[in-house]
Amino acid sequence: IFRNMYMVVVAFLASTIPMAWFAFGMYIFHLPLTLEVLIAMTISLGLASDATIHFAYKYWRARFYGRTNKHSLEIVFFYASVPVIIGSLILAVTFYGLSFSNALTLQLIGKYSSILILMSLAVDLLILPILLLITDRYLHARR
Repeated sequence: IFRNMYMVVVAFLASTIPMAWFAFGMYIFHLPLTLEVLIAMTISLGLASDATIHFAYKYWRARFYGRTNKHSLEIVFFYASVPVIIGSLILAVTFYGLSFSNALTLQLIGKYSSILILMSLAVDLLILPILLLITDRYLHARR
């Protein structure tokens, strides 16, 4: 799947869109770029890329076995989205638990990480399927 340059671009976009939204929010609210923000972005990037790989693998595996676009997306949302949603929510709640720490650094990392994890989940559920369909249509048109 990821030997294809188009899928690399899709994975890159799906992983960086939440970072761009978060950076834009920081700009709007005049928040400084601190070490805590960079740590939270690094954590979120790892988690977002993992979820993206799950979605892309399930989609292209279903397409490989001759299923239609619609049926492949149904398979993705049935088999991949439920574990990704549950895992992301548990991680977001766990990181938000750090915000109750006495250390300010841990509080900020917990808050920023939980926000970024939820933003990454939103991108995986709403934007990634569109990117997969666009890539699929383009790749099938070339064949």
